[in-house]
Amino acid sequence: RQRPLYPEMLDLLLRLNIRVAGGDGFELAKRTREVLEQFERNEDQQKFLLNIFEKLDERTRVEVDLFDGIKLTLLTEVAQNGVHTLESVSGNLLCERAMKTLLEGYIAVRPPLEWSQLFKEAANVAFMVKYMFRESLPLAKTKFGAYIEDKTNFIKIPHAKKQLEVLTSLIKSTFDAYGSVGIFDPEKLASVDFLNHPDELVQLVMETNETESVDLLKMKEVTKNWMQYMITRNFPPLTPHHTQAFTMLMMSRFYADYLKELNELRDADGGGQKSSGGGLFGFFSRPKLELRAFIAQMATGEGKSIVIAMLAVFMIQLHGLKVHVLENNEGLLDRDFATYEPFFQAFGIKCGIDPLDPEAQVVYCLKARINNLFMRKMLEGKLDEVLGQTVIIVDEVDDLVVNENPNTNYVKEDAQRTPDLRKCFAALTQDAFMMPKGVLDERMWEQARKAVKEAEARVEGKDYRIVEENGQKVGVILVDGVIPKVRRTAMWIAYINYKLSKTEPIAESPFATVCTPYVFNKYRGIFGLSGSVGGQAELNYLASTYGAVKFEVPRFLDTCTGDARKVVVNHGVELMGNEAAMIARVVQLCLQWVRKVPILVITSGADELLKVHRAVRECNGIVAEEVQRFSLFDEQGRSLKSEWETLTADATKRLGGPSDNRCRVTVTDRFGGRGHDYQVMDKIANANGGMLVIATSVPDEREWIQWRGRTARQDRPGQYQVILNRQAPPFSDHSGLAEQLVGLRTPDEKLSRLLEVADENIGATLKRYELDQELGELVNEMTEAYFKMHPRNFDETWPSPEHREHDVLLRALFEQVQNTKACTVKEFQKMAKDKLGIALSDDSGGWQLSSLWRPKRQAELYGAAGTSGAQQS
Repeated sequence: RQRPLYPEMLDLLLRLNIRVAGGDGFELAKRTREVLEQFERNEDQQKFLLNIFEKLDERTRVEVDLFDGIKLTLLTEVAQNGVHTLESVSGNLLCERAMKTLLEGYIAVRPPLEWSQLFKEAANVAFMVKYMFRESLPLAKTKFGAYIEDKTNFIKIPHAKKQLEVLTSLIKSTFDAYGSVGIFDPEKLASVDFLNHPDELVQLVMETNETESVDLLKMKEVTKNWMQYMITRNFPPLTPHHTQAFTMLMMSRFYADYLKELNELRDADGGGQKSSGGGLFGFFSRPKLELRAFIAQMATGEGKSIVIAMLAVFMIQLHGLKVHVLENNEGLLDRDFATYEPFFQAFGIKCGIDPLDPEAQVVYCLKARINNLFMRKMLEGKLDEVLGQTVIIVDEVDDLVVNENPNTNYVKEDAQRTPDLRKCFAALTQDAFMMPKGVLDERMWEQARKAVKEAEARVEGKDYRIVEENGQKVGVILVDGVIPKVRRTAMWIAYINYKLSKTEPIAESPFATVCTPYVFNKYRGIFGLSGSVGGQAELNYLASTYGAVKFEVPRFLDTCTGDARKVVVNHGVELMGNEAAMIARVVQLCLQWVRKVPILVITSGADELLKVHRAVRECNGIVAEEVQRFSLFDEQGRSLKSEWETLTADATKRLGGPSDNRCRVTVTDRFGGRGHDYQVMDKIANANGGMLVIATSVPDEREWIQWRGRTARQDRPGQYQVILNRQAPPFSDHSGLAEQLVGLRTPDEKLSRLLEVADENIGATLKRYELDQELGELVNEMTEAYFKMHPRNFDETWPSPEHREHDVLLRALFEQVQNTKACTVKEFQKMAKDKLGIALSDDSGGWQLSSLWRPKRQAELYGAAGTSGAQQS
């Protein structure tokens, strides 16, 4: 070496500066210093860098164009993950040598823009290799069996006897199918150098005997193809954990043993579906558990994605079905589709992201795409042909538990009314008092005037938010303070957008209602893998609405010998007198911990996020530029999507030199509290307990498990602390709750009580929407029946020229319900029969237990807003 490492390193970084994507001079200088300081603090990372530096330096000179768009901090991520990877397999010389060769190969031949993801994946693979020889099949069977043996697990479970019976049967059949050896003989593993000769492990897996079950043979084929796919990516060919294999086999057996025959009977009956109010899925008239769904609660980081992929193969190849995988967010969808598409190709299975693709057998998609498919096929009169031959696998049960209005009321551009609306809006922007000439429908003038008044009364930040999309400002309706997954529309927001950017308004009228539970229950079966299911209220809802069985999957590390899993430490639940005191205490904690560990502050909402973020930045002793805002949008309403990956990676990094270093503080809201992988590789931080999560509210149990899961990833430690405002919910609407908490001895007791209160609130919300759901399913049934009688293409003009006479009647029916604000199930059944000639479920006049309530029950189906069908198309 002609020069010391640091001058050469600085020279390399300066060469890369001109290739960095974005960033001004200050940002480049800051990031360059950050890289140099990390290497200065970490001797082990210096050594790792020395091993790869010659090849790295050569590529930055010879193949410099490949570094276009690179992040300067990429080198620190590579070194940090590289060291962690090698330390995970230390003590096993074969593993160390193989992983070292793998990492050096990445630097030598793979595109630099892929390094970050490759080294992250290598760290995860090393974790699995580390515990591969400690995983125990007998221990896994014991842990799965212990769940059904512990009767306390069923205290909150509805229809506990039936669920216990089902789970007992599924676990037994899974154990029988898996056998006493499993996918491969562990005694033979010790003699296989699978890291240097991966095909030997593939051959070991494919060894069979005549006593093996059909399920195990298919499991081995799935494992073989997964391993060969891993080999093509230059990763060690790892087999699924026993926990993953058991969970997938239980789900497959659930379909075979409980759903297949039921669905065949439904097919023979014409594929009909009753609404909840009819007694098949209702809260009141459900005397027993009608099985339709299996929900596995699988902790964050336990490998839900591979279980989903394996289950999809089983459903397609053993049962001849198609599969929709409902992802929770766009980032996970992109990641999982890219990862598993080549895996499915090994089976000759076509994987896609568009549910409308008739050739796709497994589709990764978001809820909006499913709504789009449902709507299009409903209008074509072909719902049962599509969803009746498809199972849905839900990545998180949030989409199943509808703790908001379950009904989406779709509107489309009304070809008869749009010309009138445009004339009215143009006149109203000029403060006109008289209806403009050429308007044919006087009612449109009155509606437009009303929309203008409503737009003026609406509050930005409360009722709607202005965001920037494609360089244009757009007003978006908020639901409970956030932008919903399926955007809402209304005439007043159309007027706001007309004034903002001269967006040409369209008159919209209702043409369909879609009820979320009705959509999911049209599928042939429902499977859910979720980091959290929730409390008593959610369990009752899942059982009553979807006929769901719930199983809690044991942790992988709990099926390994030794004591690997770390406990998450609860540092306390503190009650502060007001918001200012709460924020001051959060700032104090940040100052106390910032030099020890990374900090993630999860606030209760956008307003509190802004206040806390500013307060922490203004704290003496915390570097303002090292306090991050992690949210969907910045303060000006601009999307931060392009920065999410960088913000997540930066959240766990240590900054500064050997004698003066600290971590970042990341302030977020619910968005940052789930679905983001905060990997803490910093040794000092893990020695101090791992990432600290500070929560300023306690949500429902389903959400809380996600928040807590942001720390203590894999076998690393974690910790959290809760700081609450006595003047905010739940204390403001639960008299005496604060005093109750003060009387409880331990932080865990206080947290449990707060989760109980949140569960009660969820239960009340679900109860409040129960009537809406009952009516919504009936209206959805009517909508489906109508379009079976009058099918058309989704993009056809509304009202349709071919079906105009009937479409006008349907439009009038929807508007009648909207104008009455509320109606009973009986009243709507009569409307449907009188206006459209459609007889709905339970229109037989027969008496049921639910009839005791029905005469007085009313539900509000339509508010002032609907969801535009055009937005879904």
